[in-house]
Amino acid sequence: MNKRLVTILLLISATSSVLLGGDNLDLTGMAKSAIRPYLLPYLSTLTAEESIPIALLPDRSFPMVIVGSRFNPVTVIDWSKAAVGVPSFWLAVNVAPAVVLGGALQAGEWQGAGFNAMNMFLSYSTGAEGHPNYFSCQITHVKGFDDFHFRNLSLSYAKTFHIGNWLSGLGFYYDFLQCDIYITDNVLADQNYRTTKNFSISRLQISLGKKLNEALKIGLEVNLSRRSTTSGITCFYCL
Repeated sequence: MNKRLVTILLLISATSSVLLGGDNLDLTGMAKSAIRPYLLPYLSTLTAEESIPIALLPDRSFPMVIVGSRFNPVTVIDWSKAAVGVPSFWLAVNVAPAVVLGGALQAGEWQGAGFNAMNMFLSYSTGAEGHPNYFSCQITHVKGFDDFHFRNLSLSYAKTFHIGNWLSGLGFYYDFLQCDIYITDNVLADQNYRTTKNFSISRLQISLGKKLNEALKIGLEVNLSRRSTTSGITCFYCL
């Protein structure tokens, strides 16, 4: 049963790059004043896909290593455009009883452009066993788009609950983005420019999962922000 489930999730990952669609993130010819409102829903979506999955955070004692993937089957951008997200691959390690160090890689084609992303995070847990609190700091760099790349500092708080083999969690995330924009392919040279814009994005993550055995757990999650919604299917293996 578990092997069949893992196979299905891998097929979702393999086909997601084919299903991607939507607008092309080309800023050529766009007025400077229009770039911020245009980019915000896309940046909100990308940061949600890079946010720490609550199901990744350890639910048993030190030491432990967790590896796995998040698949993003449905993304709604600015509450009007639907797309398929890009899978990400995660690693988390208990480096101390209350400290988790981890990161993720993500690469693929999205909205007509290829990109890659890398992040690292540090989490600290407090509270009683079975329903701990996690305070996390995460740094992400997303690049590969023709006209921009960005760095993100994300601070988050997550509350998790474990009842039997079921896992649930609620997380609050606040992102501080620095986006470097470089328009270099306008026909008129004086319309080309470089600039840096700062964004802040808040988000809520709701997570529900189930432990299939002592090592394997799967889950569903939804990330909600003012400008986008993303859904995620997670599959993590505890070593």
